[in-house]
Amino acid sequence: MNKLSILSNLKRTKTTGFELSTIEALLNALPRAALIVNAADRSIQAVNIRLSELTAYARSNLIDLPLEKLIIPPVDNDLVHFLETAAQSDVTADHLCELVRYNGTRVHAILNISRLTGKDEFFLITLVSEDTQRRSRLAEYRQQNVWSDLDQLWAIYTQPDLPNAIQQSLNVGAELSGAESLGIYQVDGQSPLMRQIASLDSKEYLPPEIPPQDLGPLGEAALWVNGKRPLTSLHRQARADNLAYVASAPIGQANTAIGLFIAAGISSPPIHILESIEFLANLVYFIIQSHTLVSQLRTDLAGAQLSLAANDMIFDSIEDGLIFLASDLTITRLNYAAELALGYSTAEVTGQSIKNVLISNENLETTFRFAQEELRTGSQANLRIYRRSGDSFLSNLRILPFSANDGLKSILIVLHDLSEQEEYKNRNQQLEQRATLADITASFAHEVRNPINNISTGLQLLAEKLPKEDPNQENISRLQNDCDRLNDLVKSGLSFVRPVEYKIEPVDLGQLITHLMDRWRNRLSRTKVKYNAVVDANVPCVDGDFRALEQVFTNLVDNAIQSMEEAGGTLTINIRHTVAGEDRSHVEVSILDSGPGIPPEAKDHIFEPFYTTKRSGTGLGLAIVKRIVTAHKGSIHVSSIPGGTMFQVRLPCK
Repeated sequence: MNKLSILSNLKRTKTTGFELSTIEALLNALPRAALIVNAADRSIQAVNIRLSELTAYARSNLIDLPLEKLIIPPVDNDLVHFLETAAQSDVTADHLCELVRYNGTRVHAILNISRLTGKDEFFLITLVSEDTQRRSRLAEYRQQNVWSDLDQLWAIYTQPDLPNAIQQSLNVGAELSGAESLGIYQVDGQSPLMRQIASLDSKEYLPPEIPPQDLGPLGEAALWVNGKRPLTSLHRQARADNLAYVASAPIGQANTAIGLFIAAGISSPPIHILESIEFLANLVYFIIQSHTLVSQLRTDLAGAQLSLAANDMIFDSIEDGLIFLASDLTITRLNYAAELALGYSTAEVTGQSIKNVLISNENLETTFRFAQEELRTGSQANLRIYRRSGDSFLSNLRILPFSANDGLKSILIVLHDLSEQEEYKNRNQQLEQRATLADITASFAHEVRNPINNISTGLQLLAEKLPKEDPNQENISRLQNDCDRLNDLVKSGLSFVRPVEYKIEPVDLGQLITHLMDRWRNRLSRTKVKYNAVVDANVPCVDGDFRALEQVFTNLVDNAIQSMEEAGGTLTINIRHTVAGEDRSHVEVSILDSGPGIPPEAKDHIFEPFYTTKRSGTGLGLAIVKRIVTAHKGSIHVSSIPGGTMFQVRLPCK
């Protein structure tokens, strides 16, 4: 039968006469391999280019070829029945079959039959290999899920662990690219090789490292497919493993790449495989760079936090007060010394004007204006600053402005508290005065002692010569008591100003005080004072001078009795052994009276020399007591309320 006469019957309309070239052009427009078959003798009448590529037949060899030599229907179906069944169906459907290629090999295919004429004389058959169909569906699936994959890629940036993030990028990369094997290589700092740092390669097609000679050809994005000349050892290995393709792209800039992204597959490469690999390589580069940057930022942040902590420690440990001001003279921060000096915490004064906090006896407004407007450093010496409580202290003030290109940034006030220096100065003056007084006292005592003794001796002789009933005996007795009092005053003054050498030996304080109170028994019997002693058992001895310690407790007991002689009361003495830590063992003696107590204004001065609340007192008794206790490495404390006073003497054990 003539071909043209057959093809002229394909379209039975008013428009007829399609030529073979026109039919083939229409077939070439189809996305699948296609052919037109004569239903009568099942011979092939026309084909498109895709069928020729799929079967490896030349197009001229396919024309008039019996269809049974090209298509094998499913089992239990001969070709005639297969075509008749398809011809009777008005619904287009896919059918499984086998396609016989030119070399005799068979591939699984999916076939679709459509009628072209009303009398079923010709059929249009389209074919696609099962592998191509599978890859097409995978590509369609990837296309449908591309946004989901991109969302996963975006989430990878939030992964704190770099190896985990890179591995996740490979998992998503397999979905996007369709490659069976993926690998990431990075430059090894110890050698010129690129070593594999992550892979998704169950068959182990990709090598563990890329040699230096391959880095040049792989410096740009490249796609090698089986059948082309291999350019690198990577390509030669891929050909030996019968891989269909290898796609690679540098990670980073072409000339300064830090690694390679490689994909390989055993089937034909997807259409956009190279673009996908370049995209994934850039993604990995950004992941590595971002994690490197984050790691560096974390290191810098840790260093900054450490520096900030050190600065805060230094800031608060400086003995001078530091006050930071904003450019508008509002307070931003105080260190601990400034808080202690002024009586304010940083939280209380932050945002407050310095004029409301730094109150002085001089006007500081001009100094602050010079610092604010002219960036001039200012200082004020011997300035009296008032605390929050209303007290004042002497200080030196420095005002330091900090500026940048656009003007004043902040002002630092350095507040040097001179209170301690002022106290030292006053104390030195007192010590100098006391030293001078000691010299005068010693000289005075030496000059006065002999005349007092002469007067006392003369009074004794005069009393012996006069009769006992002589009225002058009373005057002589009064004068004699005054001489004794003057003599005691001179003796106390000398003992206070004269250096004393103590004879150190073990002293039993319980026994010392017991003997002392035995001597006071007669005096106590003439008063309304009751005596009560509590001595713990096994109280150890102390190292001390017996006579000096006896003087200490004589003074304290005498003061207690004098405070209760008029109204009466109870004198209680407690002696006990105290231990505070391994090396702090003491004997504590508490002397408690029920007298009127010590006035609060006198309590802080009772141990000062020449300070006394008694009309006939010298003011040296308690000063001498404290001096002796201190010389014995002990301590003395007083506590008093209306209705009682207690002195506590603590001396270290032997």
